[in-house]
Amino acid sequence: MSLVYREVETERWRLQVPRALSPDSPLVCVPTIHPRGDQRILRCTQVLLDAGFRVEIIWEGNGTPSTDLGVYEHIIPKSNSFAERISKLGRLTLMAFRSSARNWHIHDFYMLPSALLARMRGIRTIYDVHEYYPEYYSSKLPAPLRPIVAGAISRFQVSVARKVGGANVVAERMSVPFRDRGVPLAISPNYPSHTSTPDATNESRSGAIHIGTLSPTYGMVQLIDVAVHLHRLDPTLTIDLVKRFPNKATEERFYKLLESANILGSIRLLEPVRPSEVPALLNRYVVGLSTILDAGQNEIAIPTKLYEYVNAGLTTVGTRRPAQEQFLAEWGRSELLSDEDSLGMAVAIVAAHTPVAMEEASAKAVLAKQHLHWEKGPANSLKLLVRSVFGHVRFPGPS
Repeated sequence: MSLVYREVETERWRLQVPRALSPDSPLVCVPTIHPRGDQRILRCTQVLLDAGFRVEIIWEGNGTPSTDLGVYEHIIPKSNSFAERISKLGRLTLMAFRSSARNWHIHDFYMLPSALLARMRGIRTIYDVHEYYPEYYSSKLPAPLRPIVAGAISRFQVSVARKVGGANVVAERMSVPFRDRGVPLAISPNYPSHTSTPDATNESRSGAIHIGTLSPTYGMVQLIDVAVHLHRLDPTLTIDLVKRFPNKATEERFYKLLESANILGSIRLLEPVRPSEVPALLNRYVVGLSTILDAGQNEIAIPTKLYEYVNAGLTTVGTRRPAQEQFLAEWGRSELLSDEDSLGMAVAIVAAHTPVAMEEASAKAVLAKQHLHWEKGPANSLKLLVRSVFGHVRFPGPS
């Protein structure tokens, strides 16, 4: 039978919970240092629900936690720094052990030691690999040490995943070492969930938006520079930035830079919206910005926001990173320039507002939406892994 759902929502997320779930349905615990409302965690949680599991999430944030039978939360205070976040790993582990769940789905490299401890208690874990961790962490070291450290990190995470259950990786390129060691595996790129068809003729579309993290590595300074040039070229166009900072210090630095730029009104700051509301948000804009710089994994990674921009029919304007350039050449309309060319990016924003450019971006989106769709492939890949590692759950009634 087809599943019947009821909607559960909070200030930060919305999920569809099968009505067939009961207090006796098996439970998966998701302990993470990712912030409440993280898109990938929510998409994966929906897969767990669809597979017949209740879900208990432990993450950082604020607001009123869900106490729903199908998906409920424990919310811990937000961290102000990376060091503070890491210091909470012990607390996360203890909270997860107090859960009655016999299955974990972890979303952090740092939780791998905890997953090993959990396996000794009979708990099986799926390790969700969001980033190219070997490249990311080794890049912070002197060049001669990078390949050694990257190799060690890769071997460690593959070895642990093999022992504890399996891995769900965000990119095909990540899968090779896991597959070579026989790790049960799913590949699930961050394709958007159901999105509305973009309307290139919508005259209310205007301006540019950046929905990713605001930090130096992700081009925070470049975004302000672009806004300065855009203000001179066309003061009627604005750049909207979602207020998503990695820590308080970065946020304070951003506001100082913005004040010094003296471009009141050209940059507007938006409160984060629920992932389910991102498509409607993007439908108000013509351009999606991605000013990510050359650091760590950035040359080979494709940020989640690019999938969202392409599916929403936006022209992507930003810096030229190899993997992102290749992706956008295939799926979207884009104008990518050197890291220092803030003026060129401002010019590209203005040019993207022509009817021809908007129609081209919209046409690309129609094609992309047929392929870059979470429910079409990634969700099924993860569901198969969940059933392989956690077991197949049958809902009451005919299947």
